Amino acid sequence: MRRRHQLGSSLLEVLVAMVVLVVGILVLVQAYPPGLAALRGASKLSIATTTAKGLIEQIDGYGAQLPHSIVGGTRVAPGLIRLDAGRSWAYLLPDKNAGVGMMARNGDITTAAGNIGPWGNVSMANHFPYVLDESWPAPEPQATPYGYGGLVNLMFGPVQYTGPGDIQVYGSDFFRRLGSTDALQPDPSLPADENTFFFVGAADARVGANTPFPNEDQLWIGSPTSARPFRISFSFTSDAGGTPDVQSVIVAADPSVLPPAVMVQVGGYWVVNLRALTTLQGVYQTSGITYGPGSYLSTDGGSVRVQRTFEEVAVFSPLQPYQFQAVAGSFGALLINPQLRNEKVRRADGKLESVRIRVDYSVLDWRITKDSIRVPEGGGSTIKLSLNSLASSGSPGKGRVDYDGLGMMAPAVSGNLENLDVIMVDRQSAGVIIGGSTDDPTSAYGVNFRTGQVTMQDVDPGVGGTQGWITHFVAGSWTPPSLVTLEGRSLDLLYRGLDEWAMQFHKAASDYRQTGLIGRNGLQPGECYIGASKGIGSPSRIYFPLSDRGHTVTIGEIWYTNSMGSELRVSRDQQFEISGVEALNGVDYAFVNIGDRINNGPTFDFSNGFAVRRITGSTVRVRVLWNSQDFSVANDPVENYRNLEEWMQNTRSVETYRFVQGGTL
Repeated sequence: MRRRHQLGSSLLEVLVAMVVLVVGILVLVQAYPPGLAALRGASKLSIATTTAKGLIEQIDGYGAQLPHSIVGGTRVAPGLIRLDAGRSWAYLLPDKNAGVGMMARNGDITTAAGNIGPWGNVSMANHFPYVLDESWPAPEPQATPYGYGGLVNLMFGPVQYTGPGDIQVYGSDFFRRLGSTDALQPDPSLPADENTFFFVGAADARVGANTPFPNEDQLWIGSPTSARPFRISFSFTSDAGGTPDVQSVIVAADPSVLPPAVMVQVGGYWVVNLRALTTLQGVYQTSGITYGPGSYLSTDGGSVRVQRTFEEVAVFSPLQPYQFQAVAGSFGALLINPQLRNEKVRRADGKLESVRIRVDYSVLDWRITKDSIRVPEGGGSTIKLSLNSLASSGSPGKGRVDYDGLGMMAPAVSGNLENLDVIMVDRQSAGVIIGGSTDDPTSAYGVNFRTGQVTMQDVDPGVGGTQGWITHFVAGSWTPPSLVTLEGRSLDLLYRGLDEWAMQFHKAASDYRQTGLIGRNGLQPGECYIGASKGIGSPSRIYFPLSDRGHTVTIGEIWYTNSMGSELRVSRDQQFEISGVEALNGVDYAFVNIGDRINNGPTFDFSNGFAVRRITGSTVRVRVLWNSQDFSVANDPVENYRNLEEWMQNTRSVETYRFVQGGTL
């Protein structure tokens, strides 16, 4: 009988073929390293794209809480920030000293101001750390581990917090009015109008007039009830060796601290001498900046904003609603005095409204990734983080400096405070969930640093639900841990990825103020210049700070003429991308060309006294950066900086944006 041949292959033959195939692929990959690098690069590009999309989608949930702007700057003293909008978002390198970059063997950068810190903290995404005017409604008071009050979690924590002054909290804008002490505007003999301030220019405060500061730019701030601190922001012009220079500053002005030569009470008003404020010794000089009384020229009255500052306290007073506690400062959690919920302020139309809380702060490090998760039911769940490879203590960092944690001390499973690699924060209470170990029975979660996975672990199986230990920072110390059920909780995972991953938000100003003078440092945040209005620039371009390049603005009115004739025309509510770059007087500016949307060669027409009105910001940008390369350091600080510069040229990024209008969705 003839045997029939069976078609196909045996299992053994299939396994042998698979082994041969795998070995062949490995040989090919090893023989062609660029192919493996390309695969890894494509994987990281995919991660960056997905992460950027997820971050920008978070903006949808914030709405009116979005800050007015996120900018670069320098903190020159507690409560005082000097803003800097002249840096391009594309520029990643740290500052240099007289054009020469210097980096020590340990990674610290040196400039004319001295040692400004490790390169990673003062470069790349961290050039833009300042979040200005993040706005929140007065929160509903509740019982918290820190006491009774309203809890606020800032959008972009963790934040830079070492003590009072690092986080500025303030209320609604005071109404600005132009005053003249010559004409008794305001009249200190009459009751002061609270929540209003007068800007009085030097020309309207002559010698003999009813003012403590004759011939000086000054503010009269109505505050008849108490000597509360104020947040004052403004732009002023100084004489920089014969060249006018414009600076924008934010000052926490406390009547109990400033000397009478700077701030004094007259009737129901606090009067501020702006020249004396800008030249106050021991403030600007801490950063090497000196403005002598003779160098001050004038303040732009239209730039001045005043708000009532909240006092940072340890214990709330029932008589002072404008108070807060930085209960978990580095994690961006604030407790607001519960009395604020009953406080009302009068709007311009005379109606009363609740106070909004507004906050200025500095992001600690954009390289710290914050993944928001919700623990699912059932326990033992494994959660995939945004990044695959996480940095752990002792792992090699860039520049051959080993990674040593997030830079925040928090309770560890050991019972000690440690500079942890991963921190889990409970958003409901701003407490820290103790964990991070896969083999410690007190650890509520374990971390696989290679794959970027977190596994929830029940520390008390005898109790229903997944249990974990939580602790809170109360009155300067961490509380004894207590058990909480983790299912359903919203948690933030803080960690850093290998390859210097950074997730950065950037927001240009919500609205722009036109200025007629450009200083040697360029335009300041929230300023714009209409081309040819003061004899320089193109008559069809609107100039913006260089850092705003890439953002979109909406322009309410543009009055112009064009090549079709002398008839005055107007364009309304047009959107433009700030895309171009032009140097004026040796300084680079970003610009909008109105000819991109208006035909036939338009040029501005100023016959109405203005050519452009109502410019508002319209986008929030997200950028994800990473760099898989490494660089070497030695004993030559100049050579080290060159190596860093070459390394940064290999930094890759993915950007996306979300359209907003006037600062809110």
